Amino acid sequence: MLAALGIARAVIVQPTIYQDNQVTIDTLAASNGEWRGIARLGSQVSEQELQRLHDLGFRGVRFHPKAGASQASLDEINEVCTRIAPLGWHAQFHLDARHLTELGPSLERLPVPLVIDHMGHMKPANRDDLQHDGFLQLLRWLNTGRAWVKLSAPNRFDDPLPPYPAVAPFAQALVAANPEQLLWGSDWPHSSHAGHMPNDADLLDVLALWAPDANVRQRILVDNPARLYGFPSIN
Repeated sequence: MLAALGIARAVIVQPTIYQDNQVTIDTLAASNGEWRGIARLGSQVSEQELQRLHDLGFRGVRFHPKAGASQASLDEINEVCTRIAPLGWHAQFHLDARHLTELGPSLERLPVPLVIDHMGHMKPANRDDLQHDGFLQLLRWLNTGRAWVKLSAPNRFDDPLPPYPAVAPFAQALVAANPEQLLWGSDWPHSSHAGHMPNDADLLDVLALWAPDANVRQRILVDNPARLYGFPSIN
């Protein structure tokens, strides 16, 4: 898939359909150190395991907080982030940006960079959500550099077919806020997706509609991920 799209590097995000990180560990090992990984971890993880994962290429941990999250779950997120901060890792969140009105203060206090999955998973059928307080919070985080946002998975929104015109205003607002803090992701192999299965080339091509400036796309596709994930510079 990467070869077909002309992509040399990858970040493998541990999928929720597996209960441990072994499938991602195996994939990173097969990449000969060229790829990076995002883990699923709890606060019980040992320092030795964290260092082992770092040496294998892991650079972050993914969480799935919901509105109304218990204090215990937020405390565990904080504990994990405190543990990974010395390694220079980040916390990746799969959430609905509208919930940032509730979750935002707790996440903003975390001692690591924040990465928000799938453009904050807004509901593009409702254009009023462009002015939702949660989405505006996401734009402020981008503008100040507090968070990164992934321009990914438009097929998982209310607009099922490419080029996903209802998603475009949200993606374009994110690009306008701060292209230095944006990343592109394929979301391949689209696990647990029951809708129209996208052609991954369409998911890459749509980036040109959201960011028509080639220099901006260079930052989103190459320069920004090199900074965040620690990829070597490309000359």
